[in-house]
Amino acid sequence: MKVLKSIEKAKLRYSDKLEEVKWFFNTNKIRNTGKVMRDFESRETITELEEELRSLESAKEGTYDKRTEHLNMNGSAVFINRLVKEDSPYLLQHAHNPVNWFPWGEEAFEVSRSLNRPIFLSIGYSTCHWCHVMEVESFDNVEVAKVLNDHFVS
Repeated sequence: MKVLKSIEKAKLRYSDKLEEVKWFFNTNKIRNTGKVMRDFESRETITELEEELRSLESAKEGTYDKRTEHLNMNGSAVFINRLVKEDSPYLLQHAHNPVNWFPWGEEAFEVSRSLNRPIFLSIGYSTCHWCHVMEVESFDNVEVAKVLNDHFVS
């Protein structure tokens, strides 16, 4: 009986998480790129970006750890962002956060200027315990990602 209750609890937790992700997608009108900046880029550009990022993800399959709890039924990551273009193992760990991360560079500055939004800069390194805690508790959290995506260029 105890095992059945645990299984039911797990199903409820998974169901709640799935509904949370669906809500996030629907309310922000985002695709699997984790983008919410429809006012900056056209739908066509987003589709092209998503195709490019998913292609890079496929090419890098097995070379980095997809550190996210947001996975599709087939094991692929729900979210993807521009960090999948990077070679740094640390940056690749964040490539599937719901936060729409940009690598440090001119593209982030251009988007920040055009949207008149401040840059949210996260500085961490791969052996930092608290950096990983923050990733799990904040950057992989759909509600936190929504705030960052709506108000900052991250």
